[in-house]
Amino acid sequence: MACQSLRPSRNKSLINVDFVSINHDKEYKIFGDFDENAKKFIFGKLNSLYTVRFGFGNRKILYEKLRENGLQITMNYTVGPSLGLVKPVFLEVFKYDFSGRIAGISTERYDPELHNFYTIYGRASWTAGLMETKINPGMFFKLGLDFDYSSNREIINSLELGFSVDVFSKPVILMVENNNYRFYPSVYINCSIGNKFY
Repeated sequence: MACQSLRPSRNKSLINVDFVSINHDKEYKIFGDFDENAKKFIFGKLNSLYTVRFGFGNRKILYEKLRENGLQITMNYTVGPSLGLVKPVFLEVFKYDFSGRIAGISTERYDPELHNFYTIYGRASWTAGLMETKINPGMFFKLGLDFDYSSNREIINSLELGFSVDVFSKPVILMVENNNYRFYPSVYINCSIGNKFY
């Protein structure tokens, strides 16, 4: 007579879809005008970079929870293709008349040769420049440690710490006077709360 263990598998396959905004480490939001209606903007930012990731990977239990109030440590990794979305930055800028007085505000693509602290009113709507977004395909890899501290095996209460790297087929320039890169490493913290369906 064979005995079958009811212990859950220590390894599970993962399918992962992410939508991530990638920022330059020198980005800093400021006010261009003292008007309370003006939106903060990042001076010197030429493009915004977003990526849609489609990942396949594995989830491996490193330290199994031995009691209800214990801690379970799991290693997760995913790898796969991604789509980089490079969207130009648009700003609201002052327009002046022949006498040098402000005549109005115009929405324009940021140009470091034309726009400075004195001509920028604030950030334009997020939809400005959406139709000029370019696709830059690439790959990504993500590795993290998940700490599950839930008191019930059917509930998820966990904190994941890890790092990821995105590699794009073409270099992407985000800021003025900074090098354009194809590699964008990052660290992340992910908090999960919910029910298990496995």
